[in-house]
Amino acid sequence: MKYKTLVLFLCCMTLHIQASIQAIVFAAGKSTRFDSDTPKLLTHIGKQAMVLYPVKAAAQLDMPITMVIGFKKELVKQEIVQALPQHDITFTVQDKQLGTGHALQCTKEFWHADDILIMNGDHPLTNAKLLQHFIDEHKKTNAQFSILTAQAEPNCAYGRIVKKDGVTRIVEAVDFKKNPEDYPLVNAGFYLISRTFLEEHIDKLWLHTNKNEYYITDLIEIASKHNVDVNLVHVPFDYVYGVNTQEEFLHAQTLLQKHIQ
Repeated sequence: MKYKTLVLFLCCMTLHIQASIQAIVFAAGKSTRFDSDTPKLLTHIGKQAMVLYPVKAAAQLDMPITMVIGFKKELVKQEIVQALPQHDITFTVQDKQLGTGHALQCTKEFWHADDILIMNGDHPLTNAKLLQHFIDEHKKTNAQFSILTAQAEPNCAYGRIVKKDGVTRIVEAVDFKKNPEDYPLVNAGFYLISRTFLEEHIDKLWLHTNKNEYYITDLIEIASKHNVDVNLVHVPFDYVYGVNTQEEFLHAQTLLQKHIQ
């Protein structure tokens, strides 16, 4: 009897831990650089559509998921619902492509967990083990804001993480071409942020008029300016490899075969 009670208690603990986190996956973009008639996120890599890797990883950890869809939204929704018909997945539409910050703003009505895990749908190396490590490191430090980061590889066009004068910010790829060695850590595009922080600051994002977009990365600078420590969680670069072009897609296929074996 005592054994059964202990098992039930541990199960409830696990459910509580996972219920305290929900996942948001960005899957609304048109992906013009991918140069394909098929939506990039629905392109099969390995045995399934690209977008299903981060979605299934979150589902494996029993997290509720909110998908931000837009371009070819019905096709994207159909793919996800068919793959995970029993899972708790909600959908919101980003009608205008106004950046990652705006995509996150589109999910506000769905926030209910203590922490929000934010991912892009074009990272096919994402798996449950990676996400669990991220969550563990986030909880270990009682962080309000955590970012996955990796050591930059040659010629990668990721934004880089910069800490200066107590402020953490992201320097975009176009701004560090002359001296990339000064910015060795990439922003992998995975975030764990407390709901209370997001509720207080999500509407403080500003419009970048050069691209007419709101950037989720500006939340990092906002956090630093409000003395909220930005926790960096380091992982191997392979596992945060994203796909924007056909060339990157081919490389991602190679990485997937390497790590599945």
